[in-house]
Amino acid sequence: MKLLQFRQGFATNSSSSHSNIITNPLTKLVLTGKGERADDFTPGEFGWEPFTISSEEGRMEYYAYMIGANLDLPFWMKEALAYSITGIHITEDGYIDHQSVFSLPRSWKDEGLDQQFLQELKTFLLQDGITIIGGNDNSEDTHSMAKCGPAVLNKMPHSGGDWVCRKNGDEWTLFDRKEGAKLTFTLDNTKIERTRPNAPELIDIKITNFCPYACSFCYQNSTAQGKHADQEKIRDIVYECEEHKVFEVAIGGGEPTLHPDFEDILHAFRSHGVVPNFTTRNLSWLRDEKRRPLILKECGAFAVSVDESAMVKELGELIKRYDIENKVVIHYVLGSAGLWTFEGILREAHAQGIGITLLGWKTTGRGATGPLHDNTTWLDVIKQYASKFECPRIGIDTCIANEYEKEIKLANIPDWLFYTEEGKFSMYYDAVEEKWGPSSFCEDDEYVKVKAKDGRNMIEAWNKIKPTKRMKGKKNVKSVDGV
Repeated sequence: MKLLQFRQGFATNSSSSHSNIITNPLTKLVLTGKGERADDFTPGEFGWEPFTISSEEGRMEYYAYMIGANLDLPFWMKEALAYSITGIHITEDGYIDHQSVFSLPRSWKDEGLDQQFLQELKTFLLQDGITIIGGNDNSEDTHSMAKCGPAVLNKMPHSGGDWVCRKNGDEWTLFDRKEGAKLTFTLDNTKIERTRPNAPELIDIKITNFCPYACSFCYQNSTAQGKHADQEKIRDIVYECEEHKVFEVAIGGGEPTLHPDFEDILHAFRSHGVVPNFTTRNLSWLRDEKRRPLILKECGAFAVSVDESAMVKELGELIKRYDIENKVVIHYVLGSAGLWTFEGILREAHAQGIGITLLGWKTTGRGATGPLHDNTTWLDVIKQYASKFECPRIGIDTCIANEYEKEIKLANIPDWLFYTEEGKFSMYYDAVEEKWGPSSFCEDDEYVKVKAKDGRNMIEAWNKIKPTKRMKGKKNVKSVDGV
C-alpha cells in the first residue's frame, strides 16, 4: 500500500489546499510486518489487548468484524454482508476496539458500503507477507512488532467519519464529508506519483462578482457594481458534480454570502452529495439568528479572509459564542500586511484555536502591482513559533507550494502533503462569465469556453484544461512599502 497524497480539513480557498506543513504529525494506525509470524489474537476480539494476525483466515476474520463495525444495521444483516465478502461468520458478541477499526467508504448516495472498495481491500489483505497488528492505549507499552515493518498508511480513515471514495486507474481517493480529510493511495507499492483523474475532485466556483469591501489584494477586482451568477447555471454544475463524484466545491466571489440565493446554492450541492465550502469577509450572517443555522448546517467549512489580528479575535469570540470551532479556518494572503502584523495574526489564531491557510499573492485584478509587504520569510516565522509550540495549524495553497517548493522541501515537508500544479486535481468555474480554467488566477489564454450540452459542460472543459505551474505573479516580495 502506497500513500500518494494526504490533506486534512476541507478546501475553502480558491486554489487547492495542502495540509499541515508544521504541526499535527500523522498517527500511525496500521502497520505491516514482512515474513512469517504466528497469529496472536483471541477469535472475535480485536483491540482490548495487543494482537498480531498473519494467517489468511485471521486476516479475513479481522476484516469481517471491521465490515460489521461499519454498518448500522440489525446483526443478521451485518453478518450476511461480512460473510458475502470474507467467507467468515461473525458473532454478535465479537468486536473490534474503536482504536483498531477504521471507517470503510460508503457509496456516493449512502446506500451501504462501496462494494468495489471492499473487494479490492480484501485482495490486498490476502497478499502474502501481510501482518495486521493492533491494540489500544490502556498502557504505555507498544506492540512488540511496532518497529518490524513500514507503515502502510500513516492515517487510515478513522471510525466516526463519513467517507466516500473514487477510483482512478489503480489509485483510490477517499474523502471524509464530515471532517474534510482526503487521502489518495494505491493498494500496491509500485506507484510513484499521482495521475490526473478523469474528473476534478474539487471545483472552485465563483458565484458573484459583487463585493462591498474593496480589499487591496482582491485579484478578482470585485466591486459593489459586480453581478451575481444565475442560480440555474449553478444548478447544472451541481448535477454534473454528483454524476462524476466531485467531492467538494469552494464557493467564492466577490462576497458569496451576499448572493441572493446563497443558502439555496449550499443546499443544492449538499443534497447531491457534494460538500460546499466558502470563503467570506462578511461576518454579519454569523450574527443573524435566521441565516446562521441554515448556512452552518449545509456547509463543510468556511474561511474568513483577515489582514489584522483584531479580526481574528472578533472571529474567535463569535466561534465560542456559537460553538462552531470545527467549521472555521482563517485565510491570510502573504504580502497583504507586514511581518509584525502577520506574527500578530499567528499569535491570535493560536490563542483562539483557529487554523490558518496561507494564500499566495495573485497579481491579477487589484493585486496587479504585486504584494504590499515583504513576507518572504513566512516559513522561518512559522518555524520559530512552532518551536515554541505557539503556532496554529498551518495550511498553504498551491500558489505558495509552487513559489516555495524548494524551501518547503528543505524544511523536510513530505511531498505527499502538497502539490504544485493547478488544474491537475481541481478546476475553476466562473459562473458569472461562464468560463473554466485551471485556477481562479490563471492567464487569459488558459481559460476555456465550451458550449453547454443540456446545460452540462464540466467534463468537456476538464478535458481541455491543461495543468500548469505558470502563474501571473512574482515571488512574494514587497512592491509598495517596507515591513
